[in-house]
Amino acid sequence: MLEFVNELFVNAAPNTTAWCETLESFLGNWRYKLAARDSLCCRFGNAMQWYATLIDCKNLRIQDYLDQVRLSLTQPSDDNEDVEMESADDFENQSHSASPEPKQLERPSEYLRARCPLCFGGEDWSKPEEKVDIIACLDVCFKQKCCKAQVKDPKKSTRKAPAKPESPDLCEPGIKVPNSILNLCGDSFKAADDKRVKASTQYFSDTGLMALLCRHDHVLWLANMTSAGEKQHYALVLLDRLFDHLPSTARVGILYIILVVNFITAA
Repeated sequence: MLEFVNELFVNAAPNTTAWCETLESFLGNWRYKLAARDSLCCRFGNAMQWYATLIDCKNLRIQDYLDQVRLSLTQPSDDNEDVEMESADDFENQSHSASPEPKQLERPSEYLRARCPLCFGGEDWSKPEEKVDIIACLDVCFKQKCCKAQVKDPKKSTRKAPAKPESPDLCEPGIKVPNSILNLCGDSFKAADDKRVKASTQYFSDTGLMALLCRHDHVLWLANMTSAGEKQHYALVLLDRLFDHLPSTARVGILYIILVVNFITAA
């Protein structure tokens, strides 16, 4: 039953109280009465919480085991006897020197291989015969907002400004269609309108989420948006994080709404 409710709450808004009241009403029609009021809701909520905790612990234990197996297969074992231990003075001298360059990856990182083994796992992730090795996409969901705490000023006037007189609906020279129709047609292309505000920062602290996904719809990273519209720096930050987990020779094809980039080299 816990597994069924867990799957139900994935496809519907979680509501433990409604579920328990429905179950109590159904059992009551069959003359199964509970001794205490609201006992099912309280105990069922605790059971759901601990069930979710057990599922998370199980997934973490399996993931740790798989990570150890992958590391044992992909990384050679270090011979501790051949490695000379550094003294404290040498370590102190190295701490003041310039930081060493990051190690160059020969294959996608363990994180990416865990997110999508089809895209980043195996030995054949690089495809020399194709234009790109990896395909990823970017998009924004403006439905995922976070509201600000609004405090109204009682001294602020609520009077509305007088409405401006409407300008006559004229036609451009040589065009028989009025300007109002042309404006409606232009406003229909929301993706190409960089001035359209889809979420106001006056009411929302987070206006949306930008996601970077692989070609199999697996989410790689998410970025909280705090601006009123889509800005390029959100996409650049996500791409920079992606390239940090890829070899410098990797070729990545990026698709972003109306923008299509053939290939980008991680270097």
